[in-house]
Amino acid sequence: MRRMAWGMVAGVVWLAAPAQAQTVSVARGESLVVALDEKRDDGTALVVRRDDARLNEFEKAVADEFEAGKHATAIGKNYDIMREEDYPPAPAPAPHVLRITFAPVGAKGSFLVIENGYDRALVYHATMHAGDKAAPTDVCLVKPGRRGFEHWPYRIDRIDLSRITLERWSDGDPVPCA
Repeated sequence: MRRMAWGMVAGVVWLAAPAQAQTVSVARGESLVVALDEKRDDGTALVVRRDDARLNEFEKAVADEFEAGKHATAIGKNYDIMREEDYPPAPAPAPHVLRITFAPVGAKGSFLVIENGYDRALVYHATMHAGDKAAPTDVCLVKPGRRGFEHWPYRIDRIDLSRITLERWSDGDPVPCA
C-alpha cells in the first residue's frame, strides 16, 4: 500500500452509535461523513451521511500521482509529504467531522482519503476486504485539519476503520504509521 501524509452528498442516512468503540465501514465507491464523540477516547463514532465517492480536483491529482507510481516508496511505515502549492487548491476540511472517501482509481486501484476536521490527530486501524478475504493493513496518522491518503494498486471492496481515536499532535511531531 502506498500512503501520503498531507502537509496541509445527497442521500442522508442516520445511524445510532452505541456507547462503545465501533467499526466504521466504507465500501468501494462510497463517501462517509463521520462525527466522533470528542468526550470519549474509545472511538465512538456516528455516521452522519453516506454518499457516492466523489474526489475533488486536489484529490484526483493526488490519486493520479499514486497511479503513475510517483509515491512508490511510500509503503509500510514510510510516507511522503506533499507541498500544497504543487496541487490544485484543496477545500478546507469541515470542522468537527471526518470525511472518509474510498474510491476506485485507474484500472484496478483503490484510494482512501481521510479528511480530518478535528484539532487533534486521527489515529485508527484498518482492515481491508476483497471478496471473502480480509486482512489488516498499515495506515498513518492523519494530522489535524489535513488529509491522509492511502493507495493500493489492486481492488479492495470495503475497508473497516476501528480503534478510532483523536490524539494531541503538534507541528514537528513524527507522523507514525502502523
